[in-house]
Amino acid sequence: MSKFINILSYIFLLFLMVMIAGCTPQKTESTTSGINGESDQDEVNNNDEQLPEEDWINAETVYLSDDYDYINWKTYINEELGYSVKYPADWRINDAGLSQTGELIIEPSNPEPFVAYVSIGIDNRELELIRTIYKDSDRRFRAIDPNYKPDEESKIYFSGKKSYYYITDNNFQNRKIVCPFNDRIYSISTHKNDNVLVRQIISSVEFK
Repeated sequence: MSKFINILSYIFLLFLMVMIAGCTPQKTESTTSGINGESDQDEVNNNDEQLPEEDWINAETVYLSDDYDYINWKTYINEELGYSVKYPADWRINDAGLSQTGELIIEPSNPEPFVAYVSIGIDNRELELIRTIYKDSDRRFRAIDPNYKPDEESKIYFSGKKSYYYITDNNFQNRKIVCPFNDRIYSISTHKNDNVLVRQIISSVEFK
């Protein structure tokens, strides 16, 4: 019963976060994508100008692709949004663009219900608003639920880019990566960070 209540509380908080995000002006952006395609988008800038170097002096690199073997894996390339990701041949992808612009869902053929294995997309909110919501800096969620625990934020390098890493204190192994790059804010998240294949998929993300 306690676990069921925790799940309901988590879903309720997610609903509140979506409602807050919906009140923020969004920009519309079309998405084109393909599997095993080629990307010809040149890298026009990096995120060094946005994020001060001194803030990342002690930042660690997480999700290293060199730690894994990708033989017989497929590659998804999104030319419009400028990224690629590898995934196991027996997993499935959905790039219908659910709650985020061009959101890509990667999951096994028989996934657990209500569990996000790997989600990649563009977050159209301002970076500081995203950080405020995840860290609950304005204590909005804690005002609703005194037991609510904000995400833990740390600065990391992800796929060679300065990023923010969030750990949620719950039973879902929830991790979120926020990467400002090429005038976009990429969002990579999972509820299954304890799954080796999930970590391998996330490690394969490359920005173009």
